Amino acid sequence: MMKKFFFRRLRRYIQLFMIPTAFLMICCLVYVVYSHSDSIGKKTKRSVEGMYEGVETLFRDAVYPYNLVLVNPTFSLGMRKLLSRSEISYTEHTYVYNTLKLIQTTINTHPYISSTYFQIDGYEEFYSSKDGMMSLSTYADTDWYRTLQTMDVSAGKFTEYRQVRFNPFDTREYISVYDKMPTTNGSFVVNINYQDFFDKLKNLPDKNEILFIINARGDTVITVPKDGNLTGEELGTLNRELKKYGDQPLEARWIWMGQTLHCVSTIQDGEYGLTYVSMISSGSFLDRFMMIGIWIGMLLLVEILVIILICYLLTKESFSHINQVLKLFADAENGIYPGENKEAAEDEYDLVLMNVVKFFLNTTFLKSQLEQQKLKKESAEMAALQLQISPHFLFNTLQALNFEIQRQLGGYRQVNSVMDELSAILQFALNPGNHLVTLEEELEKLKKYAGIQKFRFRDSLVFYCEVEEEAMAVYVPKMILQPLVENSISHGILPRKEIGYIKVRAFIRQEELWVTVTDTGIGMSKEQIRQNYRNMADPESRNIGLANVNRRLVLNYGETAALRIISRQGRGTCITFRIPLELCV
Repeated sequence: MMKKFFFRRLRRYIQLFMIPTAFLMICCLVYVVYSHSDSIGKKTKRSVEGMYEGVETLFRDAVYPYNLVLVNPTFSLGMRKLLSRSEISYTEHTYVYNTLKLIQTTINTHPYISSTYFQIDGYEEFYSSKDGMMSLSTYADTDWYRTLQTMDVSAGKFTEYRQVRFNPFDTREYISVYDKMPTTNGSFVVNINYQDFFDKLKNLPDKNEILFIINARGDTVITVPKDGNLTGEELGTLNRELKKYGDQPLEARWIWMGQTLHCVSTIQDGEYGLTYVSMISSGSFLDRFMMIGIWIGMLLLVEILVIILICYLLTKESFSHINQVLKLFADAENGIYPGENKEAAEDEYDLVLMNVVKFFLNTTFLKSQLEQQKLKKESAEMAALQLQISPHFLFNTLQALNFEIQRQLGGYRQVNSVMDELSAILQFALNPGNHLVTLEEELEKLKKYAGIQKFRFRDSLVFYCEVEEEAMAVYVPKMILQPLVENSISHGILPRKEIGYIKVRAFIRQEELWVTVTDTGIGMSKEQIRQNYRNMADPESRNIGLANVNRRLVLNYGETAALRIISRQGRGTCITFRIPLELCV
């Protein structure tokens, strides 16, 4: 049984934990793809900019000095005479010699420059900075001349990769830069050692990154690393993309090249006719995903192990609680009850176990209590029936006495009026109907009560009412004013032993009915007022009048309807309460 519930709980918990875990993993992968894609784009842009700056600096140092020394026509004229074996003046010979020496010095200060060729159109011979005057028909390196014949040198500089075989044991690699001579129809070629050129760029690319330099013909000048050469199809695709955007640089564009997606950034160099390319294939994502996959796998393994442990502990604890509950039921049926458990509940199971005993013990007690309450209810119903008989008996007795007095006195006297008013008050108070009456009805019975009190105290009491017309129809609790007036007479007017006034005032202000009972009695001190408030708040208080009225008001209308007492010793007392009209229904 425990094994069954363990696997059921394990399946449920795995589903519960794996759904948010899978969602988080998907979000993580999306974030990695986005961030890595952005990172790749920035990397290609940095690499191509670094390669452009490095190559531009190298070319400027290698080619720019020639432009400075070749602008003088004396050099061109002298070179033309040397190549044609014509007579040359001393001045021309000296200038040419010094210029060539200056060029050789430039080559010596830039070790990566292998050699320089000077060629003038129409002449079979050319000048090599390394070997001197050479013939095009016998010199080992003539590929450069064929390039000059097939290209438009007037369009600007041209750069290409060349491999020259001087003998079976001497093969050299050059990056050759072609440029026209500024003062004659001729050209010069600067041959840069390929390995030196490569060494200046080899530290730029990262793993999975390839750097290219492509010339104006679409041929690859250099590739870093060397084994990163593109296939013909891939190179064709790249050239088509470059032509599509013209001279505009590409910044982190994703291009399909064959079956692989590459992020490509380029910079165009119009002066040398070169395009610098940095390219990173989408395979770089595999390395990142591999690393993330390892971490995700480890996380899933740890999560599954934790879920298995949690499920085992919960299942074991649940069955332990179940066994305790079953034992407790069995013991309870046999009349064995454990003692009071004073330990605090650690979880819901402990809470159940701590209350099961109380539940069993209280069940029998509650049954006996219900039986006793049933008997008390029956007794209360009998007493209520008896109380229904007593008021009617009292009312009928007062009526009989009233008729007898009239018979003996031979007519209606003041005492008969008092008895009539007392009978009306009793009938009003003991009527079992609704406990709410209109203020008009309440005041009518209050005036009858005041008439009885005037009969008792003769001219020592003056009672009058001041009530707004619209307040007459408001509903108030029955017999709510009589205890207040009685309190004013008993504790205010009578102790003064002189004529006293009691005024009942009612009016409506701000959607509330305000009622005040004011007397000119002996008043109260501040301590007496505080004592009255304490009595009203105490359910055990013997001050029945004020406490009863206050409790009825609070129960019906809330704390805002509680009685408020204002009094000055020797001047009188004012008791006020207010009822929201929305509750007077």
